[in-house]
Amino acid sequence: MRYSRYHFFLDLFGVAGLTSGILFANEFFEIKGIDNAWVNFLESMTPEFIGIYISIRIIDYIFQSYQSRNEARIGIARSMRVLQRSLMDLEDFRVKKHLWLYYKERDWFENQFRSRAKFLNRNEVVAVQNFLACIKEIDEKLPDANISQIGERLELELGTISDHLERLDKLRIAAQGNILEEFPE
Repeated sequence: MRYSRYHFFLDLFGVAGLTSGILFANEFFEIKGIDNAWVNFLESMTPEFIGIYISIRIIDYIFQSYQSRNEARIGIARSMRVLQRSLMDLEDFRVKKHLWLYYKERDWFENQFRSRAKFLNRNEVVAVQNFLACIKEIDEKLPDANISQIGERLELELGTISDHLERLDKLRIAAQGNILEEFPE
């Protein structure tokens, strides 16, 4: 989680409450002989300050965790669209550059999926794995990307990718439907 500006002020509030509690626990004000309405008020409010600080920090942690989970889930869904789009570009343009970009996107998506799968439910993981299985079937029909000849046109058999794109689209829509069902996106 990021440390935001409001965390600084929140922690400052917590440190003030904790300092006040330590001073009262060590009877600092009684040793100094200070006795007035502010000291009495501060003594009665110190436990509330500490309680408020701890409560807000717990709520903030829960909120940040929920937000991180949602961002990871949305990121997986968006990455699926990018991966499919790169395959469509490869089919349309048939240039090695697009093949190379597709392989980069595929590798990035697989790494992201491995690290973010913990944020998905079991049925969502299965749906994304089905999407990846279709990607693997397409990969078997694609040549290796030779980066030294990146501008060269690809000789793909007609229908090599297009046969799988419709199925891939259905799998992506199903996976996205599972992942994004609780989001307004």
